Amino acid sequence: MPNWCSASYAIEGDAEEVKSLYKLMKRLQEQKEPSVPNGFGKTWLGCLVNALGGDYNKIHCRGDWSNLEMEG
Repeated sequence: MPNWCSASYAIEGDAEEVKSLYKLMKRLQEQKEPSVPNGFGKTWLGCLVNALGGDYNKIHCRGDWSNLEMEG
């Protein structure tokens, strides 16, 4: 049985890079289907890793995101 938890993250950095990441994550969560097969849905971290050019089979992706927002 998995051990569930939640965490909040704030991303800081170059404004254009942060905006680009936000737009990518927003686009992923608005798709009809997950970009890669998984049991968590469209916002599984593996979908983000895949969209950024990584291999979700080599990077342990445990979790998803929710309540995505951008300030500034």
